[in-house]
Amino acid sequence: MASNREHFSVGEIQCIAINDGTFSYPPDWFFSNVPQEQLQESLRNRDLPLNQVISPYTCLVVKTGKHRVLIDTGADGLAPTTGDLLKHLKAEGITVFSNRRMSLKGSLDGGGGKLLSGLDSEKV
Repeated sequence: MASNREHFSVGEIQCIAINDGTFSYPPDWFFSNVPQEQLQESLRNRDLPLNQVISPYTCLVVKTGKHRVLIDTGADGLAPTTGDLLKHLKAEGITVFSNRRMSLKGSLDGGGGKLLSGLDSEKV
C-alpha cells in the first residue's frame, strides 16, 4: 500500500484499506520449510533484510451505502510500529462506532479494546 489509506470500489461497495502499522517477524516463521541457505539467497537476491520479514497490518472499512463494517481491529500494543488505525480512521472522518451502523470484525482482546476506547461510542 503506497499510502496509509487506499480507497477502492467493488461494484457499488466502497472500501478503504487502512494501514495500522507493521511488525517484524523472523524469516523462519514465514518460510519454515525452506532450507536456510536457499532462504538467505532468495532474500539477498531481492534486497530484503536477512533477519526479518516486515509484515503490514491492514484493516478494511467496507461501506455498502446502508452499513459500514470494520474488518479487523488492528494490532495496537503489539509493537511500537503498530497502532495507527485509530488515527487513520479519524483522518477518514470515522469517529463514531454504533452497533447499528458499524460492525466490528476481528479480535477484541488487547488491540480492539484500545481502539474502541479511543473512539466516541454510544454502543459497541
